[in-house]
Amino acid sequence: MDLEPRPGTPHLWRFTLVVLAALAVILIVRLLVTQIFGHVISGGATAVLPPIAGAIHVGQVWGRAATGVPSGPAMWRFAVMGGLIHLGVRLPFTLLSLTGLERPGNLIGLVLALEALVLVVSVLVIRFLLVHAARAGAKAAR
Repeated sequence: MDLEPRPGTPHLWRFTLVVLAALAVILIVRLLVTQIFGHVISGGATAVLPPIAGAIHVGQVWGRAATGVPSGPAMWRFAVMGGLIHLGVRLPFTLLSLTGLERPGNLIGLVLALEALVLVVSVLVIRFLLVHAARAGAKAAR
């Protein structure tokens, strides 16, 4: 398997792995808290945590590799791709959760609108944290 980054989106594979790992950890923690304490942690409370973890990790790695903050367009391109990856991972789980409802057709528009909102927030959070983590990574590399 080739894990080399593509020229337009370096370290995207690394971001994807961190997002998947963070989602798995969040799922396990939510299940344990529900089983042990009987308290349900809402999905909205944890929706943006995986891209936060991915952006911080990738930003530091990217900053160390580039010994500086990458260009703005490269950061935006990465943020949009990262947001789409996060959406692609979340959407099947979200739609699967609707299958247990009696009339899911009534909620599908609302659910998709909320997922679009999460996408926009994810892109902005990824972009913001990439810059700050890249600065920290570049500073640590010096």
